[in-house]
Amino acid sequence: GLNEKIFTINELFGGDQGAFDMAIASLNGAGNFENAKNYLIGEVAGKFGWTKRGKKKKAKNFIKLVRRRYS
Repeated sequence: GLNEKIFTINELFGGDQGAFDMAIASLNGAGNFENAKNYLIGEVAGKFGWTKRGKKKKAKNFIKLVRRRYS
């Protein structure tokens, strides 16, 4: 939903709507979960600090949503 999207943008993308939109576009074009996961690890997670303690759980939930998209 909209609240979840706003929360994700704020928590995982530092409030950067453009970065979120670009990530979603890249994920939609990834073709499969493995490519999507590699994109997230290589291009997004480090840039936005997804491995930090306060973001890990939210990042895992986001990755689960991405995995479901390719299931």
